[in-house]
Amino acid sequence: MKAFILGLALFGFALPIAAQAASNQSSLVVSLTGMLSSHEEISSSSDINKNHLSYGGGVLIEAVSADDFGIETGVLVRERNYEASFAGKSLGQRVKRIHIPILARAWLTDYFSVAVGPFASFKAGSVDTYLKIDGSEMASYSTDAERDLEYGVDGALTFNIAVADKTGLFVEARYSEVLSSDEVDGDISALSGIKIDL
Repeated sequence: MKAFILGLALFGFALPIAAQAASNQSSLVVSLTGMLSSHEEISSSSDINKNHLSYGGGVLIEAVSADDFGIETGVLVRERNYEASFAGKSLGQRVKRIHIPILARAWLTDYFSVAVGPFASFKAGSVDTYLKIDGSEMASYSTDAERDLEYGVDGALTFNIAVADKTGLFVEARYSEVLSSDEVDGDISALSGIKIDL
């Protein structure tokens, strides 16, 4: 509950900054997006990694100033995987997280932008342990999936099929590097959805 309140506070802090920047000049861009992430999952039958896809989505709000620079924040709900090795075996856990970025975005044109900035991520729900060894879920062992709060850095490359200003359909490649944990590798996600330039 504390993590959820902290997340709301962070979002509540970032949103007025975006709104203030938008009120000074230019526009507010709202993005409705789906999210697809690919990562490695442990196979309990063969003890080897295999590809796993997870889905998510959310809403992003960007205050664009002078048509070429913006500050973006919002909420993404995503799944993250964690892995720990011990005694020649691996334990994998996954959990849904609420991901709140605060990115500085440079628009090279209405069709292409790059962004970078910090994020905070909060655990949402229970942890799913997906590898059993000898019938046991290794309940006494945990990974950083149990952490209420993570933080790190996001980077994004966005291609926007704009039809009016920045309103249009977009696709984005986003890289997230977790700095608060050694157990979580950086991952790449694909976002796709619609931008609405208000």
